[in-house]
Amino acid sequence: RTRARYTVAPRLAERLAEDYRAPFGVVRSLPLRRPAAPTESPPLTPAGRRILLYQGMLNPGRGLEVAIGALGDLPGWELWLVGSGPEEGRLRRLATAQGVAGRTVFHGFRPPAELPALTRRAHLGLNLLEAASPSYYYSLANKSLDYVQDGLPSVQMDFPEYRALQEQYGCYLLLDRLEAPALADCVRRVGGKKIARLRAACAAAAGQLCWEREAARLLDYYR
Repeated sequence: RTRARYTVAPRLAERLAEDYRAPFGVVRSLPLRRPAAPTESPPLTPAGRRILLYQGMLNPGRGLEVAIGALGDLPGWELWLVGSGPEEGRLRRLATAQGVAGRTVFHGFRPPAELPALTRRAHLGLNLLEAASPSYYYSLANKSLDYVQDGLPSVQMDFPEYRALQEQYGCYLLLDRLEAPALADCVRRVGGKKIARLRAACAAAAGQLCWEREAARLLDYYR
């Protein structure tokens, strides 16, 4: 009985339209445009490693144990977890048990204003999700778009929304299965030239995937 309906991602809109037998529009939760990120990769850590970054809640179903498991096959990388949540204790114990505690850095909660500076120190972002529910499978996570604004190439699950953005902008690496060996292999294949191409793709996409452009859609629904 509503006069206007919208949701946050195109494939989710299709599913809701089927359920409710009424059309749904899309207003994506895109970040505000940020100052252009450097096109060159950031320097290595003092230990000479690259940085894998996850930012967000440390919740179940986010694939964080897979990221920790992959570190054993990625000696030239360390994992930064920026956020807090109920899984933190278990993840700390897992990192110790797998012998990678020295390369797993828990930054804890950081205010949103501090995130871009941390994100721009990383070399590859992570958005790993289990396909355990339609909510995750049809998701378009904020972090996947924040990474683009900060010029950070990232690994996304091969789910519909991330595949659609990858086909349009070429700014992601897609992971077809949430397993540590598959993630490690994906990261190992990212050489200097490929990282440079991905960073350039992020820079091009950032001007499109921002709230300044998306806000007009929301205003149209209100009109």
